[in-house]
Amino acid sequence: MDLVWLEDLLSVAEKGHFARAAEARNVSQSALTRRIQALERWAGGPLLDRSTHPISLTPAGKVFSARARDIVGRAATARAELREQARTHRDSITIACLHTLALHYVPELVADLQRSIGPFQATIVAETRTINQYLEALSNRQTDLFLCFTYPQVPLGITLDGVPQLNLGDESFAPYQAVDAPPLDLGDANGPAIPYLQYGATAFLSRIAERMTSGAPFEARLQPVYRATLAESLASAASRGMGVAWLPGSIAQPLVNSGQLAAVPGPWRARLSVMAIGATSNRSPLLDEVWRQLREIAERKP
Repeated sequence: MDLVWLEDLLSVAEKGHFARAAEARNVSQSALTRRIQALERWAGGPLLDRSTHPISLTPAGKVFSARARDIVGRAATARAELREQARTHRDSITIACLHTLALHYVPELVADLQRSIGPFQATIVAETRTINQYLEALSNRQTDLFLCFTYPQVPLGITLDGVPQLNLGDESFAPYQAVDAPPLDLGDANGPAIPYLQYGATAFLSRIAERMTSGAPFEARLQPVYRATLAESLASAASRGMGVAWLPGSIAQPLVNSGQLAAVPGPWRARLSVMAIGATSNRSPLLDEVWRQLREIAERKP
């Protein structure tokens, strides 16, 4: 039995719907269903009444879910306590970030910090999570910092009142295609179909890409041919001539430099902000110094 199965059950019970629970858990509905079925086989009987709308717990499921909630809570507490003990020397920090930022941006940032502060250990967590899950990890001290993209026209959908945050700088978000692909005129509403490399629905960048394409002259020409959650997967597909993808500059630029990708001309692009988010309840001398250095970076940005 996997602890994740218990978390899945609690999510379905809360949402009353497999699709909404799958979205909240950031997994496919089919994967969530299989895990719930595996849990029910392990438990020895049905835990969810699928004949009701919304889905409800069976009598056995109600008893089981109460125990499951306690187990999940105790596990999270134990993990947080263990992590806190492991940090007693405070010579390390844990930085959670979007996978896209982990490839180039975060290594460069940590290198700059180490040059300014001196040697320290940095653990980078770039898992597939929702923004809320990243913030929860901050609040329970599983991580020290969270780095993400923000865009004014696409709110994160969460409240950050009172939460420490810094804008570390901007990054471009623009359409790219293979360097040897035929020239693409996005201003032409009546041109041929455009093979479109699309973000998965749960990716934050998908909402920004939708903002870039919605109402644009070429919108009706977009023909999705490839979908992935990670920007680097879309970049790889674009470099192979599979279509056009909107990409952050830190992901696209190495492929541009190597002659594999080229930016598509036109105004359908954005400037993303790189946001550092901290937690007031999680402080240490090292973290305070890192935050001070980040504040200086924020103040130096154009």
